Amino acid sequence: TIPSELELESISSITLCETWHEDSDSVCIRRLKSEGLSVLECARKIDPKSDRNHTNYVNHGGVAIIARSGVRLVRLQLATVFTKFEYICARASVMSNSYIVVVIYRPGSKEVCTMFHKEFGLLLEYLTSFQNPVLITGDINIHIERQSDLHTIQLQSTLSSFGLVQHVHQPTHKMGGTIDIIVTRSADVVSQVN
Repeated sequence: TIPSELELESISSITLCETWHEDSDSVCIRRLKSEGLSVLECARKIDPKSDRNHTNYVNHGGVAIIARSGVRLVRLQLATVFTKFEYICARASVMSNSYIVVVIYRPGSKEVCTMFHKEFGLLLEYLTSFQNPVLITGDINIHIERQSDLHTIQLQSTLSSFGLVQHVHQPTHKMGGTIDIIVTRSADVVSQVN
């Protein structure tokens, strides 16, 4: 759902996945920046074989972190290259407080595989090295409501091994299913998840 203007007034940052933008010069990204917002983005790499001039062309995927003025975003670069998901990792600072925020998108058009779990574990290993609170959001396209699914079990086990907890417990897809996540350290308080 799209937040109301009143709700938007209280939001300091938003994470987006499946942005469908092509690059940092895309109209949607320039518009956000022209409104005075900070934007960190990562477009899906464009397949050189795709016909970008075709009327039906869309660069699916892409992720972004957007913050209002007063929130400082600094992109954090990992040495590891991940191939099974798209992501952005940043330090968000507001006055003297800061936290690590990550948005992740694992395309549903690709099968979940062992390599995804391995790469996700490497990302979590990096994130849990920080003293700051950590917030991971996004669309992982694993049906976490299916408690007996092997990928759900592995995901929950990996999160638990790093002291992390997933907070979304209701359907997030229009056809049912919980495929979007909000993850924090188990000690961090999350007041509300809608």
